[in-house]
Amino acid sequence: DPIREEIVMSLETDIGRERNLLAETPEHCQQLHLKSPIITNEQMQFIRDLDKPDLKARTISTLFPANEGIEALDAALNRIFAEAEEAIDDGCTILILSDRGVSENEAPMPILLATGGVHHHLVRIQKRSSVGIVCETGEAREVMHMCLLTGYGAGAVNPYMAFEVIDELMIKE
Repeated sequence: DPIREEIVMSLETDIGRERNLLAETPEHCQQLHLKSPIITNEQMQFIRDLDKPDLKARTISTLFPANEGIEALDAALNRIFAEAEEAIDDGCTILILSDRGVSENEAPMPILLATGGVHHHLVRIQKRSSVGIVCETGEAREVMHMCLLTGYGAGAVNPYMAFEVIDELMIKE
């Protein structure tokens, strides 16, 4: 009940590098605070443009060659893992997993697969707390999709296709 229990229920979230939970330092504040884990296209662009020492984002494409089958999907997942590691090593604190750019030749990897895969890969190599994950996806359309993505490791979700459809419907009226 979010109305009567607002002190324990909130949609607000922070994304970026997480620090030692047992200490409080000024560096703990170096995260991006969002009022909701569902972010607009404008907010997504703001995050993409971040380039500060403790708030730096990098976009990783989740597309793979459509006509090369399951082997291409596996190779793309390994590429995404490598790009995520490289981004962290380069000082990035926010990873944007994006399926923009779908074409006849490029198919989108299921965003849950990409998100969960990156999350667990970073846990395995002990770098998960170094970075926040944001999903930029046309696949998410319902509240359930957003909840699943946050449960699989995303700190925020930009359902760009849903927003574009809403915008188009508003223009027609």
